[in-house]
Amino acid sequence: MWRRVILALFLLGFAGASGCAGSPARDAASAAPFGRLDAVRAAGDRYARDPNVPAKVLKGLVEALDNDDRAVRMMAIQALQRITGTRHGFDPYATGHVRETAVRRWREHVHAMPPNRPSGGPGV
Repeated sequence: MWRRVILALFLLGFAGASGCAGSPARDAASAAPFGRLDAVRAAGDRYARDPNVPAKVLKGLVEALDNDDRAVRMMAIQALQRITGTRHGFDPYATGHVRETAVRRWREHVHAMPPNRPSGGPGV
């Protein structure tokens, strides 16, 4: 449950920072699943191939990989792949144990990055 709260707060912050506050289509806390999906997609679009993507954006997307909704997981891995150029073996349709292993790899990758260092994506 805490992961969902953290993800919602992150995505709400992202939506506000990108000028999308108040837009139901981009509200991560919206009851509409499309709001959450749109927020994750917006992060991928905003930072695609950007070597200066903030670590907190990557952390939020990595937390989205652990979402109960497959569609959110799929959009999160697509965004992460667009940003970093890798999937770290993550499959949004895999069983829980297999997904947990890949999410752990993603967390280690993001944790190993210095806070103000580029993500190591394709643009670097």
